[in-house]
Amino acid sequence: MSATQALFSDDDEHQPVDAFGPLHATFLNPQLSSASDGRPDVVYLVRRWLTKRLLAREGMTRERVKKLVDVIGAVVDETVRNVQEHAASREIPYPSCLLRISLESEDQVRCSILDTGIGVARSLADRGIEPGIGDDERLKRLMSGEIPGWDAGRGTGLAFITERVTEHGGRISLATGAIRARSSDGTVNLDAEGFSLQGTVVDCTIPTAQ
Repeated sequence: MSATQALFSDDDEHQPVDAFGPLHATFLNPQLSSASDGRPDVVYLVRRWLTKRLLAREGMTRERVKKLVDVIGAVVDETVRNVQEHAASREIPYPSCLLRISLESEDQVRCSILDTGIGVARSLADRGIEPGIGDDERLKRLMSGEIPGWDAGRGTGLAFITERVTEHGGRISLATGAIRARSSDGTVNLDAEGFSLQGTVVDCTIPTAQ
């Protein structure tokens, strides 16, 4: 059975196939394929799959499904684009990336993306963005939309998806290097430093109920 069959079949018709199933989808290196408009190919597939699965759930209205699909679609689009545009470097020319979306919880949609690139903090520092502050504070300002030219009003970037996720009652976390940041109410908080992580992990959850 193909991955497409596993994604779009009726829940009780087929068993999940490795990385794909009625309630989960995992994509390896989605940054390597883009449509003619520059948008990652995976965005269309994810939106179609989420729409089918969420509409089948009891109590889910078309309006609510559209809002959820729009938010997750934006998260996938922006995070995969970030890997395409910012994760590679001379020492890491071909970073790997893993994207997973889960509907296994009845009350939320979860989207996680991991890459093995240079990391958001290093990418910002290399571009000379806000050079007078530390990596952790720079990342907090980026997610909060406080860096001129990188705010949520651009309709792209980490500030944009942080705003979209939290305004729909969700939460988002980001880990890069030893930095850990999260937001669930529009305010970005820094957690205690963790172990040093190669690359970046973005994880978000959005409730399905209104």
